Amino acid sequence: MRELFLHIGHGKTGTSFMQSVLASAREDLLSSGINYPNHNSLKDAVAGKITSGNGIHLIDALEGSRDNRDFDDLKWFGHSQKICFSSEFLFTFLLPNKTRHRFFEFLEKNKIEKTHILLLIRNPIDQVASGYQQFIKRGGGSDTIAQYCKAFKMPVRVKKFIEDYGNHDKIVLTVKNYSTHAHELDQILFDFLQTENLSKVPPSLKVNRSLGISELLMQKEFNKVLGKSGEIFSDPLCDQLPDLKVEKIYPEINVARKLIENNRAAMEFVNDAIDVDEAYDMAIPQTCHKNEPQDISFTEQQLQIIGKNIGTYIQSLKDKIAKLESDL
Repeated sequence: MRELFLHIGHGKTGTSFMQSVLASAREDLLSSGINYPNHNSLKDAVAGKITSGNGIHLIDALEGSRDNRDFDDLKWFGHSQKICFSSEFLFTFLLPNKTRHRFFEFLEKNKIEKTHILLLIRNPIDQVASGYQQFIKRGGGSDTIAQYCKAFKMPVRVKKFIEDYGNHDKIVLTVKNYSTHAHELDQILFDFLQTENLSKVPPSLKVNRSLGISELLMQKEFNKVLGKSGEIFSDPLCDQLPDLKVEKIYPEINVARKLIENNRAAMEFVNDAIDVDEAYDMAIPQTCHKNEPQDISFTEQQLQIIGKNIGTYIQSLKDKIAKLESDL
C-alpha cells in the first residue's frame, strides 16, 4: 500500500529543525521503508541551516510543471511504499479549493491509498512574536508589531485546513501544538512517521533563531531602503551566532487582546476539533504586560560579523561597478 507523509508546517513551528532531522536520518529512513527525496537544500539541512525542505517536488508535480512528471516518472517511491515531503509552503499551497481538488485527483492517479499530514500550530501571541521576527528578517518588512498583528489570521487558515482535510477517509491529519512540544520535535516527527527515533540532530540545535531587539531594529532600517535584505545582515548573524540569547518583541496588552478576540471563533473551532492537550492557549502572557526600556546594543562578536558581511557586500558591488566601467 502506497502511503504519503506530509509535514506541512505551518510557519514558525520548528520546520527547519525538523528538516534537519529528516535530512540527517535520510538513509536510516530509507532502510525503514520511507523515502525522503533529495533536494538541493539537503546539504544545508544536514548542516542545521535554514531550509525550505523538499516539498517543492510535490508542489511542482501538483502544478504540472517539469513536463508533468509524477511520482512514478520521478521514481520517488523507489523500492519503498512510503514517501515523505516536508515544507511549510505546503500548508499555504494546499489551502485553495482548486489545489485541494487537484491534490485528491493526484492521490487517485498515483494510487496513494493513505496520506498522513502533520500540521503544527502555535499559541497566538507566541506565533506573532516569532512571525514578526520572520517578517522583518526574511520578508523585508518594516511595519510595527501592532500593524503586523492587525493582519494575523493564522488560526482562521488552520480552521479551513481542518475543515478541508480533517474528515477525508484517506487522510490522517495529526495536529500538534509547537508551544507544547518545542523541545521534543524529533520525537513528534518519528511518531508521525511510525518509526523509532532515528534523529542524529541534538534537540538543543537552534535553527533560524530570532533576532535580538537591536538586530531587528537595524534590519528594519535596511528593509526600508533595500527591501528584502536579510542575506546581508540577519542571516549571517543567525547562522554564526545561533546560541545568542535574545529578547523577542511582543505586542502591547491592548493589541494582544484585540488579536485574541479577532481570532477567538477560529481558535475555538480548532480546539474542539483536536486533542485537548494540543489546543490553542488564548491567555495573554506576561511578556505583553512589560513596558521596560529596550537595550539597544551589540556585542563585539555581532559587530565583527556585521562589519565583515556588509564590507564584503560593498566590496562585491565595487567589483561589479569596476567591471562594468572596464567593459565600456
